[in-house]
Amino acid sequence: MAVTVAVAVAAMWAIAALASPVFLDALSKLGPAATGLVAVFALIVGTFTIRQRQGADTVAAQAARRDQWWKRAQWAIDRLFEAPEERQVVAWRILRTLAESSLAGPEELAVFDAVVTDGLNRLDQAAPVGDRTGGDNGDQEEGST
Repeated sequence: MAVTVAVAVAAMWAIAALASPVFLDALSKLGPAATGLVAVFALIVGTFTIRQRQGADTVAAQAARRDQWWKRAQWAIDRLFEAPEERQVVAWRILRTLAESSLAGPEELAVFDAVVTDGLNRLDQAAPVGDRTGGDNGDQEEGST
């Protein structure tokens, strides 16, 4: 109970001190300085906010560019083994261009390497041995009849 009385007395003393003409006069003289200080603080906060937003926009733009890069890569990879052959040629050219892009990091280039290796393996397995070497399979059949 004594603490409650002491807090009440301290609160009344603070109110009386703040309401005194001497304190209010001193406070009114600090007004322009306080306004300037608040303006500087607002400038600092605003500058920080703008820089943070620019950084976030840059990261978002880079992410959007990488997303579009991957969509193009997926399109080209999907068309590598489709007919007609002209579409395959275009897909290989697109992949080469994408591989040269600054957006292609080590992981993306590793994916391209795997696609190229798989593509070459498929071509080797699809072609008969005589077709790859230019052999004379046709000549043997003619001579035997």
